[in-house]
Amino acid sequence: MEPFKVTMFGGFSVDWKGHLIVEAGTRLNKPFEVLILLFQKRDLRISNEELMNRLWNEDSKADNPAGALKSAVYLLRKLLKKADPETNFIFTEGKQYVWNPEIPVQVDLWDFEDVVLKVKYDRVSEEEKLQLCRKAIQLYAGDFLPELSEHHWAIQQSIYYRRLYMDVIEIIGDLLFSKGSRDCWNELLSICNRALLTDPFSEKLYILLFRTMQQLDMKQEILNYYPVVSQTYFDEVGEQMPQIVRNIYQWASNSTYHTIKDIYQIERDLEETIRTERPINGAYFCSYEIFKHIFHMIVRSADRENNCVILMLLTLSLENGANFSKDSLNRAMGMLEEVIQTTMRKGDVFSRYSRNQFVLMLPVKKSKDGKQVEKRLRQTFLKHRPPLPVHLEVITGLPSSLVVGQSEIYQYNHD
Repeated sequence: MEPFKVTMFGGFSVDWKGHLIVEAGTRLNKPFEVLILLFQKRDLRISNEELMNRLWNEDSKADNPAGALKSAVYLLRKLLKKADPETNFIFTEGKQYVWNPEIPVQVDLWDFEDVVLKVKYDRVSEEEKLQLCRKAIQLYAGDFLPELSEHHWAIQQSIYYRRLYMDVIEIIGDLLFSKGSRDCWNELLSICNRALLTDPFSEKLYILLFRTMQQLDMKQEILNYYPVVSQTYFDEVGEQMPQIVRNIYQWASNSTYHTIKDIYQIERDLEETIRTERPINGAYFCSYEIFKHIFHMIVRSADRENNCVILMLLTLSLENGANFSKDSLNRAMGMLEEVIQTTMRKGDVFSRYSRNQFVLMLPVKKSKDGKQVEKRLRQTFLKHRPPLPVHLEVITGLPSSLVVGQSEIYQYNHD
C-alpha cells in the first residue's frame, strides 16, 4: 500500500495517494497536534496520558482534558475519513491510540535521524559519508514545526533535530574543505549560508564560512560582510567574532588593493565616510578591531608630541550581582553610549568592549586630566537617570600603567 508521507521540517504536511490531507501552512489545531504526536513515535502508538500532558500544559490546562482529547481525536478521524471513508486509520487499544499497521508511514524526521546516525556512527567510506550528509541536509528543510514553537515539547524536539543538523554540517564541512577543490569550496559556501539561516550565531559556522571564503579568495566579499555580521553577532552573543575570523578579515584588509591615479577619487571616498556625520560632534565610535589600530596610531602621535593617552574602561552592572535582562541591558548601554558620545571631544575614540562595557581612548596633555573627564562622565550619566539601580565602574589607565578609579553606585527612586 502507498505510504502516508509526513513532513515536519519547516512545517506540517501529509500526503497520501496524491491527496494532500494536511497542506503546508495549515493552522495546527488540536486534532492535527494529535496526529503529529502520534507520528513522532516510531511504533505509531501513544497513550492518552501523554497526549493530554503535551496538548494541555500548565499554561493552557483544559477543564476536562479527557473529554477535550476525545473530541480532538473524533475530529481527526473525521478529517482522515475524507481521504478514504472505508479505512479506519486510528485504533484504540486500552488507553492508547494506535495507527493502523496496514497503512505504512514515511516520516521525514525518521529518515533524517536514520541518515545522521549512520553518518556519525557507522563505518562507511568517505564518499558514502559525503553523500549521506548531502541527503541529510536536503531532508532538513527547516526547523521542526515552527508553528508549534510555543509548546515546550516542540521546543525540545526542535533543539534535538537542530543539533543533529549542525553535527552534519560540521562533518560535511571537514570532508569538503579537505578535498581542496574550488567546486567543493563553492558547495560548502552554499551549505554554510543556508545553515546560518537556521543558526545565525554559531561560532563554528562562521569559522567554517570565513575559512571557505578565504580559500575562494573572496577578499572584497569578506570586507563587505564582516562589519555587518560582526556587529550583529556582538549584539546578540555579547562577544567578538572568533579570533580566526578576525584574522581572516585582517588578511582580506591587508591584501586588497587597486591602483588609481586620481587623488580626487580618494578625497571623494574619504568624504563619503563622514558625510552622514556632518557636522562632526562628539567622540568617534568604532569597532574594537578599528579601535586597536587607531590606538596604535594615536600613541605614536602622542609620543612624538610629548603628550599621553588615557584609557578608560566603563562597566555597568546591577547591585548585588544580579543579571541584566536583555532589554534592560540594551537600554542602559544605549544610555551610556549616548553619554559618551555627547560628553567626549571630537578627537576621543570609544568602542564596545563587551556586552556591558565600553572602552575609551583620550589623547590629553597630562595624565591627571583624566580625573576631570571621569567626573564629567559620571555627572552626565547621573542626569540621564538609568532605568535600574546601576553600578558604574570606571577604570582609568595609561598604556604603560594602570590606575584604578573610584567606583560608585547610582540608585534612583521612581515615582
